[in-house]
Amino acid sequence: MTRTKDRTSSGVQPGGAKDRQRPRQGVAIDPKLAARRQEVARDHDRRRMRLLAVLCAVTLVALGGIVAANSSLLDVDEIRVVGAVNVDSAQVVAASGILIGDPLLDVDVDAARNGVGRLPWVETVSLERHADGTVVLNVSERVPRAALGGPDGLMLIDADGRQLDLVATAPEGFLPIVGIAADGTPGQPAPAEVHPVLRLLEELSPAITPLVSRIEWMDGSLFLALTSGGRAEIGDDTALAEKMVSLETILAKVDLRCLWEIDVRVPTAPAVTRVNANGDPRAAVVDLAECA
Repeated sequence: MTRTKDRTSSGVQPGGAKDRQRPRQGVAIDPKLAARRQEVARDHDRRRMRLLAVLCAVTLVALGGIVAANSSLLDVDEIRVVGAVNVDSAQVVAASGILIGDPLLDVDVDAARNGVGRLPWVETVSLERHADGTVVLNVSERVPRAALGGPDGLMLIDADGRQLDLVATAPEGFLPIVGIAADGTPGQPAPAEVHPVLRLLEELSPAITPLVSRIEWMDGSLFLALTSGGRAEIGDDTALAEKMVSLETILAKVDLRCLWEIDVRVPTAPAVTRVNANGDPRAAVVDLAECA
């Protein structure tokens, strides 16, 4: 009993110093799992390096763009005008507001288009910028359809009723227009009365046009003066296509001697009035030879 007690009281306990000195055995790791972990770690490192490379490249491109945009490499070196015939190219360039040496990327496209579009002859304009420093202004011009008399000559008018330019003589084939005068300001709208005339011109057929000497506007009504004498009363600008068919039929089939007026205001019921030898349209004409 005494010997057992002495061993216990000596302080040597199970798991004491001798036990602590005994090496612990670790958990064994499968070599395949260890290799997989290493591969995953390497993939993560590679992705991180690729991301860093992409970020560096984007940063360098952005910096290069900023430097190039503010250098003379991207300045406007040339301005070309395409499609301008009746308007001077120098006017187009001046109206665009673009100057040689301006930063190419800072060109105000909308302002340039609006400026050129205010020129009387210009209908549409588009703008192109090229990396070599060239700016191209593509112009589409308006087409004159009529000529109105004005204080300083004849004013060309397009189909929209816009005044284009003053000229000394009307283009070949243009019919004189009586009763409407231009205001002499290119680029501004012509008087509103010109619109019925323009619509009438669109409806005149090749068979009628050679037989007309001029177009007249009087008290809200349209008239066509005929080369053979007399006139055709058209009235307002409604049903113009039907009125022109009626007029063409009469001109082709009716003897025009002694003619005073062809009234096609009601195209389904045209009326022909003749004038006697004394010039009286109210008198009955018996012998057409009187006016031959």
